[in-house]
Amino acid sequence: MDSIPIGELLTFLWNVIKEPVAYIDYEQNLRTLETKMHELLHLKDDLTENMQMAEVRGMRSQVTGWFSRVGRMKTEIDELMDQATQEMQKNCFGSCCPKNCWSRYKIGKKIDEKLKAVSDHIDKGENYLSSVPSPVGSVMRCLCESEKSTIGIYGPGGVGKTALLTQVSNNLLSSQLQFDFVIWVVASQDPDSERIQGDIGKEIGFLEDRWKGKSFQHKAREVSSVLSQKKFVLLLDDLWKPVDLAEVGVPSRENGSKLVFTTRSEELCNSMGAEEKIRVGGLARDKAWKLFREKVGEDTLNIHPEIPRLAETIAKMCNGLPLALITVGRAMAFRKTLSEWHHSIEALSRATAEFPSTPHQDFVLVKFGYDSLPSDKVRSCFLYCALFPEGFCIKKSDLIDYWIGEGFLGAYSDACEARIEGHTIIDILAQACLLEDEGGDVKMHQVIRDMALWVDSRRERPAYLVEAGTQLADAPEVGKWEVVRKVSLMANNIQNLSKAARCNDLVTLLLSRNNLKMISDTFFQSMPSLKVLDLSENREITELPLTVLRMAHCASSDRAVGDGVQTGGPGSLARDLQCLDHLNLLTITIRSLYSLQTFASFSKFQAATRELSLQQFQHARSLDMSLLGGMNGLDELEIIDCINLKDVGISNSSISISACL
Repeated sequence: MDSIPIGELLTFLWNVIKEPVAYIDYEQNLRTLETKMHELLHLKDDLTENMQMAEVRGMRSQVTGWFSRVGRMKTEIDELMDQATQEMQKNCFGSCCPKNCWSRYKIGKKIDEKLKAVSDHIDKGENYLSSVPSPVGSVMRCLCESEKSTIGIYGPGGVGKTALLTQVSNNLLSSQLQFDFVIWVVASQDPDSERIQGDIGKEIGFLEDRWKGKSFQHKAREVSSVLSQKKFVLLLDDLWKPVDLAEVGVPSRENGSKLVFTTRSEELCNSMGAEEKIRVGGLARDKAWKLFREKVGEDTLNIHPEIPRLAETIAKMCNGLPLALITVGRAMAFRKTLSEWHHSIEALSRATAEFPSTPHQDFVLVKFGYDSLPSDKVRSCFLYCALFPEGFCIKKSDLIDYWIGEGFLGAYSDACEARIEGHTIIDILAQACLLEDEGGDVKMHQVIRDMALWVDSRRERPAYLVEAGTQLADAPEVGKWEVVRKVSLMANNIQNLSKAARCNDLVTLLLSRNNLKMISDTFFQSMPSLKVLDLSENREITELPLTVLRMAHCASSDRAVGDGVQTGGPGSLARDLQCLDHLNLLTITIRSLYSLQTFASFSKFQAATRELSLQQFQHARSLDMSLLGGMNGLDELEIIDCINLKDVGISNSSISISACL
């Protein structure tokens, strides 16, 4: 009889008994089952969310069955875990008596069976999840195949609706779909039909000069005349109220043209006649946690073993909203102690409880990033950015000049030092994800801008009156000006400012990018505190009102901005500026060599100019830069569209300018 090597015999015996032994010693499998069950429940939540956001009628019955089985499995596993925990608590001679071993064996075998069943359900659930079309895919399907012409995308603020619409726009522009126009228009909280009409006109090629002086109805006929002959997609972002697009000139869309809009309200989708409604919900739990973790940073998360658990709690409070996850995550990156994390959870809980189930709850989450800024100075600089129109690219140098004029950056003898601090504050705001850094510009997300204005509105005495980019033809009633410190009427169609307002506390007045032709001499007479006045890109203004010139004794007009200066001489802006004794910061655009020579002869121009733009010198062939030799404070010089300019002469006397240039 052949002998069996002892090693092979032991291996055979171990293979026979190792599975029963594993069943008896089931603690590790029990922990794995608990982890896998949590994973399955998270997958169920994600699939439920995605099913609500997409049209998946064909697979709904299959998924409903999967949901039911997961529910039953949870009940069974909860009972099994209770039974297993009770069994582990028994102590029969070290848990090795035959009766206890048999009981543990049976429980361990059930745990193993359930572990395999849970893993199988996870695989099926992930397959279902991958089969659900993304919101972008749903929109593109409607644009490519569907007979439905109006698509409404809705969801809470900061959830990513604008990002989704941007992706749709990019897909359309890069695809072979036969649309003659892809038109993007921002509606905003107070949708103005004239502004929307103007934006559509620009997108389809109507120049402002062509439309100047034409009535709203005439423009509507012109828009309709063009679009009726074309196949177009109108992308209307951030709609808060219904808009009559037919009144604007947008024709009906029987020819395959489409309207896609975003809004926070499903009800507004119905009001706008949306034939397809696509809900955008928060990120899935695992994606939300990944984004939050990335913004907090591993260094902070690893400071204490309890912090990751607290971080998951805060991430869950953000409701999957990307903007909230980003801003709150960046704020928490600087919390280094357990007490700070506990305090933050309490603060967020109190704040969200104050505004349950309202649009303001989105603001509360984002406001946490604002509250976490290091100082009141930085917070003031941040709020100032809300004075610009929605979606506006704010030039960094301009923004810092405004802050200097306001006095936010302190009293620096050297403008360079103030600018360095200004750039530092911009970096702080960008790192907090409250501003988007775009090289030489910054932008403010529309929800963050809304939050900033909301913060101001909740003050006992709101400081801001902002009607920027709303296509106003007339300035707001003067009564609205009397109690505020900052007024922004940028990017409107205001032509005349005649009514004087009693604004004793007004510090900033932004009037750039209007069509101003006339400002009455009395308009500024009751604004003794005015420090920042922006009149740029109003090319038909050739004289400053007498009241501005008299404001010199008030130490105001710290920042004036001019544009489009073409002629000098008596009564011109050049001579007017010389009268502003306290003017210390000037940004100006000049469009002729004669004007440059005229301005350069005035000491106030030489001393106060920080930014100089020379544009469209049509006849000048050479430029002697010694004209700028006395401009020691000049920080920025640009020469644009001077097509005949061949020679720029630079000498030693022309380069004694600021080191900031």
